[in-house]
Amino acid sequence: MKRNIFLAFLMSFILTMCLGLTSCHSCGNAKDAQVVKDVKTDTTQVDNKVAAINFEHFIAANKQYMYLNYGEEYNWYETEVLLNDFLDEDCDGSYSSIYSIFHVAEDYDDGGGDAVAVLIAMTESGKDTVDVKHGIWIGDFPMEFDNIKVTYKEAFDKIMAVNHPKPHSKHCVLRKPIGPNQINPQYIFGNVHAQIYVDAVTGDIAYSNPAFPPSIKMPLGEWP
Repeated sequence: MKRNIFLAFLMSFILTMCLGLTSCHSCGNAKDAQVVKDVKTDTTQVDNKVAAINFEHFIAANKQYMYLNYGEEYNWYETEVLLNDFLDEDCDGSYSSIYSIFHVAEDYDDGGGDAVAVLIAMTESGKDTVDVKHGIWIGDFPMEFDNIKVTYKEAFDKIMAVNHPKPHSKHCVLRKPIGPNQINPQYIFGNVHAQIYVDAVTGDIAYSNPAFPPSIKMPLGEWP
């Protein structure tokens, strides 16, 4: 799942956090949106007063930010959390960081255009980072028009309630995998070795990628 563009995002995000770059811009503010829009290749760190990060509120704020920056024509591809504890240990579902991936196409005055991927990441330290890269995002269907009914907390409670080994992982991602089967967005808990999928619309649980029939192996480099 993590492709070259995400590695670039992650490296610049970690570097930004380590250097402690400071800039007082609010994620949901129209003026700040213009600042980020004008500096396409830079990483802009913004203050956030919220100590507790709510999964659904974070996504809603992300969507507002994208609307203020880029208008209605954007795609939402992923939201992922890094849990505080491994799923197969004493895990309560709390997480130390969360990020979302968005994508937008920009038209140039000369008739050309470009694709822009936007990473919005937040940590419990109260810092929110927006990283913008020119490039395409592949591997997921967009989710902005899906009617997601299951919350992150509900999905976490579901996997903890099933009598099935939990993956030794600290990751959960909400995404809509591309595959032969058309499926709803999925909360995917796990790693490259094992995953538990929770349908974000129906709440159904699966132990392999429902976008692929059991007879078809996952493409190399995919997780989950």
